[in-house]
Amino acid sequence: MRTRIPPPLSPATRVTSCLAAPAAGSKTSVRPQPHHHQPKGQEQACAQAPLQEAIAAASAQLSGAPRSPPLAAVVAPGAVSALPWQARAQVSFTFDDGYSSVAERAAPILAARGFRGTAYVNTGAVGKPSHLTWKQIDSLQQQQGWEIGSHTVSHPAISQLNARQLAAELKQSQRTLEEHGVHATTFAAPYGDYDSRALAQAAKFYDAFRMFDDAPQNVWPFQAMKVQVRTVQAGVTPADVAQWLDEAIANKRWLVLALHDIVPTDKAQDWAWGDSQLAAIADEVARRGLPVVTLAEVFSHTRPPVLIEDFSGGLGAFRTDAPKAVRVKADNAGAKPEPRHAVAMQAGAKNVHLFSPQFEVTAGDTWVLESYVDNQALKRGGLGIYVDEYDAQGRWCSGQYLAEIPAGDVQRPRLAYTPSSPEVQRAAVQWIMPSTAEGVGRVDSVRFYKADR
Repeated sequence: MRTRIPPPLSPATRVTSCLAAPAAGSKTSVRPQPHHHQPKGQEQACAQAPLQEAIAAASAQLSGAPRSPPLAAVVAPGAVSALPWQARAQVSFTFDDGYSSVAERAAPILAARGFRGTAYVNTGAVGKPSHLTWKQIDSLQQQQGWEIGSHTVSHPAISQLNARQLAAELKQSQRTLEEHGVHATTFAAPYGDYDSRALAQAAKFYDAFRMFDDAPQNVWPFQAMKVQVRTVQAGVTPADVAQWLDEAIANKRWLVLALHDIVPTDKAQDWAWGDSQLAAIADEVARRGLPVVTLAEVFSHTRPPVLIEDFSGGLGAFRTDAPKAVRVKADNAGAKPEPRHAVAMQAGAKNVHLFSPQFEVTAGDTWVLESYVDNQALKRGGLGIYVDEYDAQGRWCSGQYLAEIPAGDVQRPRLAYTPSSPEVQRAAVQWIMPSTAEGVGRVDSVRFYKADR
């Protein structure tokens, strides 16, 4: 797929004078690497005086100890001015292992309150005793509006599988569901077991990876490869869940509940939870007026991106200042929709960059930058993500350092961005491999789009 962007700026709009120096210590007014195209002499003249110090300071930030903000943080003078509707308290009911009680008990309880859920099905168990049949799965999806997600074929601990077995479990599960009319776009790991290899493999087939780590709620714009849950099992009471709901409301967060079998309450034990308990927490959700969503809904794209690239045709309109170190490789190390190609960024003696083309933005709106980063082959350091900002005349005016993805990690970061000032009319993204890193990081599946209000 080729990059889709607005027409490039004409030479007449290039910078011809020095920009104002940023305030000391400001993270929002520095740029790790100049990202506009102007004659070399003008660039050098502009880089003299205070701006040169700003560029050096940004490079030092990437070259030293990691000091990046958390994912989803906006590095700007103020908070995001107008959060989109997704940045609200909301709840998801998810059910693992494909028990028949999901259709027989859970679905009627939720439907009575106007709610739906997500069933994560291990396809090898479909039709076996106490598990969903394909007819029940079809009814959940077609008649009741449930999401059906993948939970592998045979329910293994996926971190213990070799590469061939891992690929087979993730791919065959999705394929079998597709053969039965189910388009599974999200995945939940059996036992909550995973490693970086599993994340990378799942990214080839799925939009999101639901974890099982009993962690705090998810913060918008939500990290697709690490969706956190609260586990609902023996020892958890409806009062506990009500407290989680109140925390989600207070912090405007997304609470994902992970359940399994639903049984008569007097038989609840271990991972089997009682039907009256489920009804009680569903009532608490309804009483608070919380929206109930599926994972597929959360990670669907409702606005067309202003920038999209999967690198299947090379760099396209992207560019680099180090063509020997930053190259598109066809080694199947990318992510969907086209995982065969990805940009490999080799660390070396100096910082190297992958630059996106410029695209139009509007001040006051909130945007989301998505990309896929695989740092399994990066032994030290991290890959930085930075947004350059330009005014209506194409002059660089400010920038925002959004995140750093550490060595060894695999992420599909979704980063919120709001233009720093009304002056900002265009933006561009750079991925930065610092000279202090060691190894190779990969970038793929770039999307930049306006968040829905």
